[in-house]
Amino acid sequence: MNDNGPTNKSDLGPVTSIEVSRREHVRLRHMVRDLVTALSLLGEGHPLVRQLAAILQPPKDAPTSVLWGDLSRSWWSSAAERVGADERQTVMAAALESGLSMAQAARTAGYSEPCRKSGFVAARSTRVMQLRELAQAEKRRRGLWTG
Repeated sequence: MNDNGPTNKSDLGPVTSIEVSRREHVRLRHMVRDLVTALSLLGEGHPLVRQLAAILQPPKDAPTSVLWGDLSRSWWSSAAERVGADERQTVMAAALESGLSMAQAARTAGYSEPCRKSGFVAARSTRVMQLRELAQAEKRRRGLWTG
């Protein structure tokens, strides 16, 4: 990085959050709403819509530092198998444990809109709660628990 700021994307380091004013947040929400409307008018089969969907889709092997946190993807998979959780419930639990809000976690896990409501319901489901309890116990066992 030079004195003029970052010269390329790799200079920025990991981005965890973006601070914006309330006015800017509202403006961005309106822009996203308009974009969603325009894309829905084009239809799912339109090349632009397919291209954007591919770009915005998180990779199946999301970075462990972001989603899976201190525990590996394989740990979450085996824990999910133990409690009978499906993939969405597993991602929901991992996202909540990594610090995402219920709505953000629901969006990440692929729950339906409105994510605020579905996130609230999913976060309180038995299997998600069991997964989170197992994760917290495992973190305590490894000496990683900070809660």
